[in-house]
Amino acid sequence: MPYPHLTDESLDLAALLAETEDEGCGALAVFGGTVRIDNEGQKVSEIDYSAYEPLAVATLKAIEAETKAKFGVAQCRLVHRTGKLGLGELSVLVVV
Repeated sequence: MPYPHLTDESLDLAALLAETEDEGCGALAVFGGTVRIDNEGQKVSEIDYSAYEPLAVATLKAIEAETKAKFGVAQCRLVHRTGKLGLGELSVLVVV
């Protein structure tokens, strides 16, 4: 079963890497976005992400497809958290 695009659970990099492994590729690049302490000069202790799931999932899938087509990469997966996240918690993972 594919890793979900949107989840309220902690993000699992190992599961996402296992899904995107490709013997035809020489590398996987990973980006992880986290909750930071400062946003536009304001201190942050947590952030509460919400999304309209059908639109968010469709948008994430469209970005994946565009990335594959535009840059000729074999794999592209994006996942995003929802719910309350504390400082340093992963909010987004991108694997290409």
